[in-house]
Amino acid sequence: GASLLRPDLAGQFERTIGLLVNEEMLSLIEQKYSGNETAPHTTRLDHVMQQWQKVFPGNRVLIESGRMLFSRDITSDTYSPSRLSDGEKTVLYYLGAVSFAPRDAVIIVDSPGMFLHPSSIASLWNSIEDSRPDCTFIYVTHDLQFASSRGEGCTIWVKDCDPGQGVWDYDFLTGPDGISDE
Repeated sequence: GASLLRPDLAGQFERTIGLLVNEEMLSLIEQKYSGNETAPHTTRLDHVMQQWQKVFPGNRVLIESGRMLFSRDITSDTYSPSRLSDGEKTVLYYLGAVSFAPRDAVIIVDSPGMFLHPSSIASLWNSIEDSRPDCTFIYVTHDLQFASSRGEGCTIWVKDCDPGQGVWDYDFLTGPDGISDE
């Protein structure tokens, strides 16, 4: 398909932003030249923006001249994604990357709480999981509180491993009582 994506986007974060904006621009161009006067269809960027504003209610996401910009309600200044905090970048990356996962994908998330405030981790991942009920999420984490918050999923405690030998010592911790401190 056509692409307006810049070839110099180096990192995964920048590439995810670029993919979201690229899809948005192509959707708008298609609508303009299709002769269809109805409202444009909802894009991945629309969903990401809605989820972003639930996580950060005081922030807005804007598209201006083909670029994604952010602003806080308390100011009218706009700024680029590069000026987001590490936590904000992490949330935006997760929202965008999960939106591009193929249907019925298995999504592996290493350290789902990295750069995030502990009070927001479970609600963020609940929102992301709700946005993709077709997908299976596997979390690799040391955060027992987060692991316990994952509902009816299966929890596996990897006690020890030797991947080179293919030897793993693990237990299934799924049960009505969740994960004990022990």
